[in-house]
Amino acid sequence: ATVPACPLLVKLQASVECYRHIVDRYNDDIRDLPGRLDVIHRPMKTVAEWGIVGLSCPLIFALLCVTAILFVLWATRRNAGTSNGSFGYCCIRILGPLLFA
Repeated sequence: ATVPACPLLVKLQASVECYRHIVDRYNDDIRDLPGRLDVIHRPMKTVAEWGIVGLSCPLIFALLCVTAILFVLWATRRNAGTSNGSFGYCCIRILGPLLFA
């Protein structure tokens, strides 16, 4: 003897098949998404690397300027106590334009 099909189970099975079909379509659409994202990611990686270089250049330039100023201050203060003290003023006259350049 066969068991008659329950209408509730038939409806549930149809819903499950519908969801499976939707999930299969979604998986087909998503399957090549990593490849498409990689195409976008590669140029952005190059832009990011150049951005880091571009932002590092002003920082390095500022550090060089601060180092030059500290050198001038060190040179002028070091010889300020000598008998004539002219080396400090000479150092400012020579290195001053370099600091402003």
